[in-house]
Amino acid sequence: MYENLFKRLLAVVMAAVVTFTIASCADDGTDDGGFRLYYKSLQNIGPSDAMDRESGAPSYMGGTPSDFAITDVTLDGVMFEWENYFAINSETGSIAIHNSKSLSTGLYSVSIECRAAGAKHHFRDAWQVKLIAAAPSEIVAEPSRVEVNYAALVDEATRGEEINRASSQITSTGESVSITAYELQQEEGKEYFAISSTGRISIDADYKGIVPPGIYKLDVLLQTAATGAEWVIFEDAVEYSITSKPLSLEYVPAVGMMEMTEPMFESDPVIMVGSPEDAAYSILKIEPETDKIQIDATTGAIKVVEGHGFNTVCDYLVSIKATNRYGEAEFENAYTLSVVNYIHPIENFGYDNVELMQTVATTIAPKEGMIGDMVKFSFVELSDVLAQVMTIDANSGAITIAKGHTLPVGNHNIKVAAENTKGRVEARFTLTITENPYLFTYISYGNNLNLSPATNYASQYRFFSKSELTSTTLKPTTDIKEGVEVEWSVKNKSNTAPTIDPATGVITLGEGGWKDRNVGLFFVTATTGKGTEAEVSMTVPVFFSYVPNADAIKVLYTPFVMQVNPRNGGLSAVPTIEGFDGDIAKFTLDYRRTFNYYNLNGPENHVDGPSDNAKPDTFLSQLWKLYASDKNYTANLGSRVPVSYYEHSSRKNLEQALGYVDPSEGLAFRVNPLMWSLDGKTFANGAFSGQMTYMTDGTDPQGAAAPARIFPLWVWFDEKF
Repeated sequence: MYENLFKRLLAVVMAAVVTFTIASCADDGTDDGGFRLYYKSLQNIGPSDAMDRESGAPSYMGGTPSDFAITDVTLDGVMFEWENYFAINSETGSIAIHNSKSLSTGLYSVSIECRAAGAKHHFRDAWQVKLIAAAPSEIVAEPSRVEVNYAALVDEATRGEEINRASSQITSTGESVSITAYELQQEEGKEYFAISSTGRISIDADYKGIVPPGIYKLDVLLQTAATGAEWVIFEDAVEYSITSKPLSLEYVPAVGMMEMTEPMFESDPVIMVGSPEDAAYSILKIEPETDKIQIDATTGAIKVVEGHGFNTVCDYLVSIKATNRYGEAEFENAYTLSVVNYIHPIENFGYDNVELMQTVATTIAPKEGMIGDMVKFSFVELSDVLAQVMTIDANSGAITIAKGHTLPVGNHNIKVAAENTKGRVEARFTLTITENPYLFTYISYGNNLNLSPATNYASQYRFFSKSELTSTTLKPTTDIKEGVEVEWSVKNKSNTAPTIDPATGVITLGEGGWKDRNVGLFFVTATTGKGTEAEVSMTVPVFFSYVPNADAIKVLYTPFVMQVNPRNGGLSAVPTIEGFDGDIAKFTLDYRRTFNYYNLNGPENHVDGPSDNAKPDTFLSQLWKLYASDKNYTANLGSRVPVSYYEHSSRKNLEQALGYVDPSEGLAFRVNPLMWSLDGKTFANGAFSGQMTYMTDGTDPQGAAAPARIFPLWVWFDEKF
């Protein structure tokens, strides 16, 4: 659907204006008794006088910390006079940065101290924030405000036309600024918009959900000819208004309760789906009728004012009329107010302490015996580490911890609030995370390329003879604990015929399947604790390259597996050219044909297989089609175009390739960032290979014949790299 709209999304999805990473801080003082702090770091914020940036409270292991203080701040490793710009909450540990518009750009690292368990602890570089420059004033968005008709957007017949119409172009007003790259920043989970490689912003045609009406201010990261690889930020570049009359109303909770003797009552504001411009609310009717219940016209909060005189137990059903700039709507029985004799205050609220093994899921309910009417539950100051894996049901107070979590071993203090109209009660409990005996973090089969440490590289073996290959036995190294039973399995993906000992993971390379001047791949899976709630499973690739001794010229990348994050892109090792003593400047190398991809951790629609007209549903075939749709030509799914240097160099648009062999970098393969994706949100997490060809006379090697047709490189995509 809408294949020709924004298929190549040059966008990085970030949370609001920032990207967060978790920094684990170890005490650099004396014996700390295992005490640790965990701060969330900020990246890529712009200068601003209008708002402060905060770290949020840290999570911790060990005793409850207090008496937080900043000890020093560095800017790109150099001591910085910080007092006018950085502050810390002495009770919570939340660090704030003020007046960032007055600061120089760079990476700021904040060191702190605190007290816990009767001892003082010091943490160097506990929190970091990267400040980048504002975009030049010559860069503008035209138009800077865009209205999108919600009704046209959700109608299949008009959606495409509305997306095309409602766009904005990032551009420079003069010739002094040349923009070379764009990244669009959006709140995680709300990636409604897309930016093209030419800076055109619009609704993302591939977004699968509904884009709610509302006001959205978009920030754009830019690279220019002057900044090179450094990013600048264009904050509030475009304001999008998704316009609609009121579509729905929701009160949380939808039922309120008040005692007859209470002097007054007020609900939480209403949540409206619809344009917020000129929004107003009025009571349509109340059943049974009464004039004692009112509504705040601005917030939609239901009110009972002092002196109401209620003297009868009754449930009142309130219907609401909502209006805004674009229309009005009526909502029957949107809220219920129960007038009662007595509301039970909250009593006996608490949680038992919980011991939980790493990776295991659980649900933690409040203790039995709790009483209270109309109670709402919420976390209090939940740390970022815990917030990634814990959720709470606001109505029941049940806390859920997701399976597969990797919470640090140790004690974590959890605080929960229960609240109703009679008051608020807080309860604390300790979540003790114990070691999962089945948990392990790596499997490596090493390499025969003298790459060390082996665990930093993909498992990879290059062979120059069939006898060398078939006589090789591979034994895994891993941090699986001694004595833990492991089940090993192997799955051939490309040009291999391995067998594996299911008890030890030792692999024997069979003779079948191997091809001259080609590459091979299989996936190995290790499972521990099989059948238990603590089961852990990991799959890793093992790569091969077979280069016959008889070949006079050998193109050898070392390592021959390029590990790259598809969001960031990168450059492979530079190959050595053995057996060639001519002018190296005339040695040309380019991707040509026979492209394949094998999915490891990507989504299910990243189907294994070639880019081939006969297999249009594979990940590579879809990627080749998207590339072609961006360039407005009919795709040949077996062609070299998306990854060819020579197809792009003549057009001077190398940044639009998925990747290319770069002659300016010694024939290293360059992966362009953000290109290996079908929707701009989920990226390749698997292995790519293709045939390259070479010539020795300086010409485009497109027509090179065997043996100058080779497979010298694997590209392993993983967003963790």
